[in-house]
Amino acid sequence: MIFDIKSVFLDTVEQIKIDSLLEELLEFKNDPDPLLRLKGNGKEYSLKRIPQSIRCGVLSIPEGASEAGPSKRIVEACRGVHIKVCEGAKNNMPDENSFEACKTILKCIDQSTEDDLILVLISGGGSALLPHPVPGLSLEEKQDIIGKLSLGGADICELNFVRRQLSLVKGGGLAKYLYPAQVVVLILSDVIGDPLELIASGPTVPMTELKARSVLTKYGLLSDLPVPVQLSLEKKTVDEKHFQNIENILVGNNALVLTRANSLCSKLGCVIVKLSSRISGESSFVGGIFAQIVESIVGGNVNERLDLFKALDYTGNPILLNEAQEAFVKGKPIALLGGGETTVKVKGSGKGGRNQEMVLAFSVIASKFLLDSSLELKFLSCGTDGIDGPTDAAGAVVERGIWERVESMNIDPNTYLSKNDSYSFWNQIGGLVKTGHTGSNLMDLQILFMKRRS
Repeated sequence: MIFDIKSVFLDTVEQIKIDSLLEELLEFKNDPDPLLRLKGNGKEYSLKRIPQSIRCGVLSIPEGASEAGPSKRIVEACRGVHIKVCEGAKNNMPDENSFEACKTILKCIDQSTEDDLILVLISGGGSALLPHPVPGLSLEEKQDIIGKLSLGGADICELNFVRRQLSLVKGGGLAKYLYPAQVVVLILSDVIGDPLELIASGPTVPMTELKARSVLTKYGLLSDLPVPVQLSLEKKTVDEKHFQNIENILVGNNALVLTRANSLCSKLGCVIVKLSSRISGESSFVGGIFAQIVESIVGGNVNERLDLFKALDYTGNPILLNEAQEAFVKGKPIALLGGGETTVKVKGSGKGGRNQEMVLAFSVIASKFLLDSSLELKFLSCGTDGIDGPTDAAGAVVERGIWERVESMNIDPNTYLSKNDSYSFWNQIGGLVKTGHTGSNLMDLQILFMKRRS
């Protein structure tokens, strides 16, 4: 059976779309009494007739998402029931459009009462889609700080530690505006470990730790803030009563992505190892680890290289790794699945994203295995949201047919890697994976496929 690695990724994304996830979680009833029921805990909320009960709504989405296939249908449905659609946050950075969207949301909920039910949908990218800088800090100043943190290699947790303390609505700030309504918050996690207080910078979750000062100091950016804002970093508090009517529910995460990918690979006859949904660190380093894992499996010395798997946060039984190695020796197909979110410390002036860079770093180190005619080797790393960095690609994929073009086209991959120019590289040789906005964001998926050719 042919293992189409790109199709496995696309089918996985199809299975984690928000509409199917919500169908598993929510139940609407109109007879005899209109209500919304949460299937997980059985909690019920009284409703008037649907959709006439929708008094006001705002959908803040990334620029261009309304024209993407998966999102277009949702946008049209929202507009049909008087939900205002706002697009902004180009390249996942807060801008005037997303700032206006946030103001519109606050205006929408301003007159809510304890008799109202407010549904809040939060996913990855929510931080940039809901900006409202604290007094004394302009949007441009906030953009500058977040941009410098990103380029400096700050991970998502560090970024959101800062974002939530520089915002009126993040770090639990939105809860003040939602009170006293009944609130159901449905959350898609794009943060490793699923800490609700950091997903989209936690607008409906109390902020228990104040870490912005230490993060900004680490990256040498504290002095970039106006002095009054610096002084306010230790003072942010939220009234506990604002959270008493809020139900925060995790709808999907990266572990779910791996579970769905596992099922698809299993149907294709693969022996599978789920590595971890907590893979982080420098993209090029992680790509190198995956390449060294290939070498350890081909060389039959997995037991001596358990450190490689631990570097990817693998905490499973080593026996499973041995079984995968034995299956490979016997000519059976194996698939190693990983997920999480890595970072790129930008040193060059090129164009790319964390997934494209990871696959490029993997390919450079695993080059001889990619070109080995006795081995079928494929590696893919893509973002489930369809957007990898400031590019139009979800990530990249490499296999023998693609990598052979490097020599025939006389291209030096190391030059592109050193310039952080992975997009240009894959665009030339045909390894980009493009999906457009998928309508979901549960971090990234890595698939490593290996099989001996007979």
